[in-house]
Amino acid sequence: MVDVAAPNQIPSPPPEVEPPDWQHCAVGADSSDPVGCRGLALAPHGRCLTHADSSQKDAFLASLSPGGNLDLRGTTVSEQLLDEVLHRFYDPTRQHKRFGDVDLTEAVIDGNANYGHSHFEGTAVFFMATFQDGAKFNDAVFNAYVSFENAILKDAFFGRADFRDEAFFDGAHFERTAGFGLTVFSGATHFTDCTFHSAAFFSRATFRGPLEFWQSTIGGDIDFSNATFSNAPQIGPLICAQTVNLTLAVFEKPTLLEVSARQVDCQRTHWKSTATLRLRYAAVNLDDAFFEYPVAVTSRERRFVSEHGTELSEDFFDGLHPTVRMTTVRGVDAAHLVLTDLDLSSCIFTGAFHLDQIRMEGNCTYSATPTGFQRNSFRLARWTQRRTIYEEHLWRMSYRRAESPIWRGWTTAGQDITPPTPSALGATYRQLRKALEDGKNEPDAADFYYGEMEMRRHDPSRPFGERVLLSLYWGTSGYGLRASRALGWLLLTMIATVASLTIWGIPKSSVDSSSSGQIKDGSISITTEKPDPANPEVPYRARITGKRVESALRVTLNSVIFRSSGQDLTKAGTYIEMASRFSEPVLLGLAVLAIRGRVKR
Repeated sequence: MVDVAAPNQIPSPPPEVEPPDWQHCAVGADSSDPVGCRGLALAPHGRCLTHADSSQKDAFLASLSPGGNLDLRGTTVSEQLLDEVLHRFYDPTRQHKRFGDVDLTEAVIDGNANYGHSHFEGTAVFFMATFQDGAKFNDAVFNAYVSFENAILKDAFFGRADFRDEAFFDGAHFERTAGFGLTVFSGATHFTDCTFHSAAFFSRATFRGPLEFWQSTIGGDIDFSNATFSNAPQIGPLICAQTVNLTLAVFEKPTLLEVSARQVDCQRTHWKSTATLRLRYAAVNLDDAFFEYPVAVTSRERRFVSEHGTELSEDFFDGLHPTVRMTTVRGVDAAHLVLTDLDLSSCIFTGAFHLDQIRMEGNCTYSATPTGFQRNSFRLARWTQRRTIYEEHLWRMSYRRAESPIWRGWTTAGQDITPPTPSALGATYRQLRKALEDGKNEPDAADFYYGEMEMRRHDPSRPFGERVLLSLYWGTSGYGLRASRALGWLLLTMIATVASLTIWGIPKSSVDSSSSGQIKDGSISITTEKPDPANPEVPYRARITGKRVESALRVTLNSVIFRSSGQDLTKAGTYIEMASRFSEPVLLGLAVLAIRGRVKR
């Protein structure tokens, strides 16, 4: 937990030169503090409750009764004195404290303030009040307007409280725990410019009215688990030092969520309408989240700004990059999910539904294969550079048969995750490829096609013959995606063809045909004969001449474009040409296909 520099003891407010709006006690006024005590002066003696004598206090306490008003503006009240005051409002017939209008503007409570199970039938104003210790409003009912604006609360407990009208907490400082679990906010609720120095808990809270939760800072976690937001058009910007927990929360209307945090948990969160999550720094968990309408998760590059245009402080995240990481979308119906400018290098996709309809836009980044060459005993290996998904890294590390430098660079699991099978990985790659193709992102789709084919090649459930063919396809052209590999094999094949033709395919001399004819019974018959080309009879070294190499090269180049050169060839040369006319155009086609896959829009 990150603390926001909270003092051990909240100091009393410094002396103010301006007098309050009410008739005040003024005890202790001097040249350094011309106002003195700001507590409300009690008639007719002109002293506040704290500075009144015992008879005056008794008279004031006697005037209090259940359902009556309480006005202690500006008064500094000890815990003992406050308990005496609150006891006067206890209604034995209803077994709880009842208040009319309460006004503790600028009051200072020196100790615990226990308003638990109280019913506030009128307005409750705690504007700029200071609670030196615990402020307990558990199970309290507020029937009218409530204000804790600019109040300072050390430990605030509002568990199961019921706010039936508008509630203002704007500018409030919560020095330690702020508990609003199971609280019901029926009217408009305002938490603008609040500072939570530690954790804030709103688990199982219900926000039935409009919610304004803007420009607030949380020094620890903020917990909205199981909360219900009936009308929250915008939450944030929030600056949270740790985790924003939205597990099992329900959003009933369109929502914009703007958060800077280390983590945002949206496990089984239910969005009943559209939503946009604009985030910074966070690792986002969308396990089993439920979307009824499109939900967009995007990474914001610039800092959030206040309504006045000033940038909000992000000191919690010094040294961190603001890019947002998606960690998992398992169990999500991705047909309504839009991911923009996110780091997807550690995202778990396996287990999501309709991945072929997910939209990944902007500059989304994926995990990559290891770079450089790795040596395994006497073997030098290099992984093909491409974009991958995190699950392939997990599978590769589980698939390896021994510790070897060749596996260096593949990510190991940071948590207890069972690697998926090649069959499941292939299906995931196939759906993501289609999603990228539908988004006109052909180059990235090509990498996912490569991953799909890799999983098919390694899938033991597929027929052996199919896996052999896939291995040949991989070795010759990288599944039609590696032009350099296909061109390399084409070059080697051409060299081998030229060499073979030079040694065995070109005859020792050109063969001329001869024709003979005869006239018989007024008819002429002509016979043309051409002897078979003769194999060279000289040693192999002597067969390598410039003229023979040139002839072999001409035959080979014609074979690449599937043309016959017309060159006389030996029987071996004929078969060599046939093989080259089949293999070389295929390799050239694979190279062209690979280049097209990389440049296609």
